Amino acid sequence: CRVLGKKLVEHTRARLKKLSCKVCKKFSERKGLQTPCRTCLPYLEEEHKGAVEVFMLAINNIQYSSMGKPIGLDMPTVIELVKLSEDETPIETIEKVMHLSRELIRDGD
Repeated sequence: CRVLGKKLVEHTRARLKKLSCKVCKKFSERKGLQTPCRTCLPYLEEEHKGAVEVFMLAINNIQYSSMGKPIGLDMPTVIELVKLSEDETPIETIEKVMHLSRELIRDGD
């Protein structure tokens, strides 16, 4: 479980730092380069993709402490996004999003 969590965090951290696919494609076309589609991110198992998508949508709803330090995602937003995604394993997805929140938001990424 620890290894899966590490891969999930690595993938999401890389996704947060990369250019959007749309920008990358335009840049590559302009420079006459082949796009590196599907090679710019660490591999992620299919079962984790829903959690990453929910996290990426919820990242704009970070809660802060009274001292201004980020403490995590707004969980009602996360729960609503999981409901809207019609995920087959909603509790597991919420747990994965909470893990990403702890690893990437509280630790300052």
